[in-house]
Amino acid sequence: MRADPAHRRLRPRLPQPAPAGPAPTPAAERDAIRASPADRVRQDLDHLARYGNLGPRLRALHTDPQSLLAKVTGEIEAYWELALALYWARIRAVLDADVLYRARQAAEHGTGHLLNDLHTSLSWDGNALQMARRKQPLTRMAAGTGCC
Repeated sequence: MRADPAHRRLRPRLPQPAPAGPAPTPAAERDAIRASPADRVRQDLDHLARYGNLGPRLRALHTDPQSLLAKVTGEIEAYWELALALYWARIRAVLDADVLYRARQAAEHGTGHLLNDLHTSLSWDGNALQMARRKQPLTRMAAGTGCC
C-alpha cells in the first residue's frame, strides 16, 4: 500500500494511555504503556499499516504486543536512568512553570491569545487553528470534542 503524502511523516508510537493525574511519574507512565491491551496495540498498528508497510519490528509488536511492550519499556527505563533521571526535577519545574504561564494567558487573554503565542507555525482566528504546514485549517468541527 502506498503512503498518502499527507501521512508521510506519520511515525509509529507506543500506545499512550491517558495519564492517571496531572503529574504522573515516569515509572507510572511506563507501567501504563506496558499494560496496554494487546487489541489496542494491534488496532494502532493496523491504522499505521493503512499508510504504508510496517517494518519487521512493528510486525513483531503486532504479533506479540505484551512481551515486546515489556522489552521496549525496559529500554525506555534504561534511557531514563542514563539520560534524564538526574535532570528530571529541573525539567519538571520548567514544565510546571510553563503550564502555569499558559493557564494564566488563557485566563487573562483568552484561549485564542494562548494559541497564537504557542508557536509561530500556529494561528487561531476564532474558529479554526491554522498550522503552517497544513493546507486546510483545523476547525472545531474537524477536530472533534477532544475526548475519547
